[in-house]
Amino acid sequence: MSKPSKKILTFLLAGGILAAGVAFQSRYQEPAPLRPAVPVLAPAARTEGLGASLLALDRKAFSVLHYGKPSPLDYVFGWTTFLGTKACLLVLIFLFMAIWDPSCLWRRFGFVAAAVLIQEGLVNLTKMISSRPRPFMDFQQGALPGMETVRVLFHPPTSQSFPSGHAAGVFCAAYLLNRLYGGKLPFLYVLAAVIAFSRIHIGVHYPADVLAGTALGFLCGHLSWKLWERARTAKGLKPQVE
Repeated sequence: MSKPSKKILTFLLAGGILAAGVAFQSRYQEPAPLRPAVPVLAPAARTEGLGASLLALDRKAFSVLHYGKPSPLDYVFGWTTFLGTKACLLVLIFLFMAIWDPSCLWRRFGFVAAAVLIQEGLVNLTKMISSRPRPFMDFQQGALPGMETVRVLFHPPTSQSFPSGHAAGVFCAAYLLNRLYGGKLPFLYVLAAVIAFSRIHIGVHYPADVLAGTALGFLCGHLSWKLWERARTAKGLKPQVE
């Protein structure tokens, strides 16, 4: 087995143990009951136009992608969704950088961690502005054909829905790590996509929330990288490996 393969397996094992521990602890708790759902307004009562059509399409996409019955996928996505929580994500980033290439560890980790935390602040600000309810608050029983209820795994979050902070965080981190290590880590984008989709499966985000979070993560990562490179150039340092 090659050295990079061993590093990837070590990172995945460490991440698996960490996420499994958090997920196991949460699984031991009784899931919180679903909150009373906000009655779904008839289309005529909503804003007319393109915005209303996009919202209706987004809700329909959620009803298709969210599997509302118990499934073995609950364990898959319930496990991976914890990788996107900020504390777990930052620990995983540090472990990955320490395993993959420990040179300049603290400076590089500080850069990526700062970008992820700044992006988190932008996500929270956007949530306050959008004030979009979570799917389990926006659907009533029988609101859509074939959608009896929105089943939420674990405890329902209390923040707003748009955009997805998990999607933004993991894609921001995946983008920056690929730039730091010469684009040799495409598997991180696959892992980020799985984590982002898990938010739909466990019933806490609409597809548009996830897509917006993904775009915001890429944007924050790109801008952070440009600022990082500009600061290095101003100090007379060579450009970072891309």
